Amino acid sequence: MNKYQEALEKIRLLDCYDEENFEIKFENIPIIQELVDRATPKKPIVDEEHIYDDGVCPNCHSSRIGNWEFNGVFYKHCADCGQALDWTNESEQIAKGETK
Repeated sequence: MNKYQEALEKIRLLDCYDEENFEIKFENIPIIQELVDRATPKKPIVDEEHIYDDGVCPNCHSSRIGNWEFNGVFYKHCADCGQALDWTNESEQIAKGETK
């Protein structure tokens, strides 16, 4: 569990007996959930449809997540939306020219 997930769980567990705290809690849960989702690494989409890319971001579908042929770099986060990326096994497949 990362720090954003822990913060979200703490907020969800807060008792909201007064109206102000209730509003603050439920206005902020979706914002923190977005942080949790973006901070949790997701595998890039690497398939035949994206054969000319090194894969695309699973969140925003940007192809600005790595460039194997140019410099062998695979970014830890999408350059467009900040989604954390999990390149486990994908970088090996791309290097071999294999796709799913």
